Amino acid sequence: MADADLGAILDQTRALRSAAEEDDWERVARVEAGRRLAIEAFFRDNPPGAQPALREAIAEIQASDRLVMRLAQARRDRLRAELERIGQGRNAVRAYRAHQAP
Repeated sequence: MADADLGAILDQTRALRSAAEEDDWERVARVEAGRRLAIEAFFRDNPPGAQPALREAIAEIQASDRLVMRLAQARRDRLRAELERIGQGRNAVRAYRAHQAP
């Protein structure tokens, strides 16, 4: 197992989680793209085995990814609510204008 490669993947995973916690979704996308390539290369060169360190790293990656997904869903929900508020405001302005005296 290439410990340096696995360490780099874990560092990227932590950076990904940090970016999500900071609501920096552009950085999330950049880090995730690089991490995905690193994971693909790692498993191409190091087939999964029974090494405890590898199992622990995979567990950390999965836990972090679940957190990032929850944060992304929360952000999506906030944006959806904001768009609904904007739409309601727009409708109120239209109704007001439609009922103004000429």
